[in-house]
Amino acid sequence: MPRKTRHAVGYFPAPAGRGRAEALAAQSRACTRFARERGLVVLEPFVESGRGRRRGELLAALERCRESGALLLVPELAAVGGDLAFLEALLETRVALCAADAGAVRRPVLGLLRDVALHQRALASERSREALRAARGRGARLGSPRPELGSRAGVAALRAGAEAHAQRVAPVLAELLLSNPGASLRALAEGLEALGVPTPRRGAWGPSAVRNVLRRAGLERLWRRGGGRASQLT
Repeated sequence: MPRKTRHAVGYFPAPAGRGRAEALAAQSRACTRFARERGLVVLEPFVESGRGRRRGELLAALERCRESGALLLVPELAAVGGDLAFLEALLETRVALCAADAGAVRRPVLGLLRDVALHQRALASERSREALRAARGRGARLGSPRPELGSRAGVAALRAGAEAHAQRVAPVLAELLLSNPGASLRALAEGLEALGVPTPRRGAWGPSAVRNVLRRAGLERLWRRGGGRASQLT
């Protein structure tokens, strides 16, 4: 009786520092070699962009694993073994994990790694609190002497930056509106992502971010004229 084919979904955490392309290429070769040796068929890879703390590719990879009954394949256990968000998401979904440099990783090991990551986070938090207490003990003045001024100035700076960014994005967004009348906010967000247009904070575009730009750039009327409305959020 032929052996049943096992499937895997590749997940590549965003490499730190420079040389991202080279690092991803090396990780891909390691996973490909491991899959060939173990007789795994890799369905598709998911690569984190490294922008902010979003884990959209991880969630998509885990969903693909659940749909197909595949295991999750990562290039190095060390790259994810201290990542609390990764470990908690993996343990919650009960997806099996393999690392190209360590083989299958059993759930008790994942639970232990999660406990260690939780302990490390608690230690880091306690060190921060101790540093603040020590600074206060030395008589250091923490924060602004007039926080209300700092708050107002910070809000004004953020608002000005958002307004300036909206004006830069406006021509691209107007072109998307004219070429796709009635597009939903989410469709416009996907269009901006596909074109590589950055958000003010270098995150990912979403419906609320698009709506803010429409309002600040004076394009909300053009969107509504094309059929856009609040119910088109998704």
